[in-house]
Amino acid sequence: MRINQKQGTPGMASVADVTGISLDPDRGVWLNDHDESACRAALAGLANGAGGQAVLVGVWEESDVARLAKQVDPPLTGLISTRVGVFVGAGEAAIVDVHQSPYCPHIDAVSGIIYEHNGRNIVPVTSRTGLDRLYRKGRAADERAQRSIDGMIERMQLASFGHFGLAVLACLRLPSAEPYLWAVGHPDELATQGDPFTAEWALSPAMLRVRPGDVELRGERDVSGVVRVTRAGCVAVGETRRKPQGEVLGTPEELRERLRILLGTACRVLGRYEGSVIVPRLLCEGLRATRLSADAEAFKPATVDTLDASGEAGHADDAAYQKELVQELTERLLALYAVEPGP
Repeated sequence: MRINQKQGTPGMASVADVTGISLDPDRGVWLNDHDESACRAALAGLANGAGGQAVLVGVWEESDVARLAKQVDPPLTGLISTRVGVFVGAGEAAIVDVHQSPYCPHIDAVSGIIYEHNGRNIVPVTSRTGLDRLYRKGRAADERAQRSIDGMIERMQLASFGHFGLAVLACLRLPSAEPYLWAVGHPDELATQGDPFTAEWALSPAMLRVRPGDVELRGERDVSGVVRVTRAGCVAVGETRRKPQGEVLGTPEELRERLRILLGTACRVLGRYEGSVIVPRLLCEGLRATRLSADAEAFKPATVDTLDASGEAGHADDAAYQKELVQELTERLLALYAVEPGP
């Protein structure tokens, strides 16, 4: 098993030399043999580390890589993308892009071994200290992101008498000012009318308010939408609406669509960056006594005024993750109305 050889090894052409694709020398792994156990170890090790690319020399099918990714626990589905039939030297290869995982540690379910990429090689984790470090890496990042979201929630004003509000908040697990800098430098893209949320609320670049710690796009009326981006890599997308007659907010399907639009905007801002693993939250205010309806059936009114619910972490640029997260958050919200979640 030759799993430790990477770009720049003497006697081997680099990926950039033969494909035009550049590998980070500290995040790239070469596999010269068609070895499935080595492939599982490489994929799991990169996901447990900082992510990167695995070059699998030989004839590989995308289905081969997908099958091996499912033999890792938790599965790496959604964390990898594969390009097959790439020419490397005198033969073919597959290049697998591996995201840093929000769910580490991942274990090779066949061998029972936990691997990581240490900046040089794929190595097994052989100590309790190493295993604890992997757990802490995920836990510390989540705790920092949640604290950042807590700070944003303190400033959110989604409800007042006769109003209710919904917001989706998300924070990068690894702090970055890039979303804030992008929003400051590209207000026309932040407020694009191609986004269903900014278009619905008629948000425009002229409404942008830039402050040292955050940038905010908000209308002037009480009933409005807001997009806020902080220097810590957090985004809040929220809206305040008047309670309708009878306080019936709509159907479960309509509520799910609202959450899909809110999440879509948050992910559009944060999903621009490689390795954009996010920690999401749902915030709802002013819900007490509101109802949902479907086919003329009125569901039980909400008995609480506020919902603050966390969602599973994942990659903001992954459409499958977005779909699952919308379903997860919708179920948390519908539970307030004793509604059984739909498919």
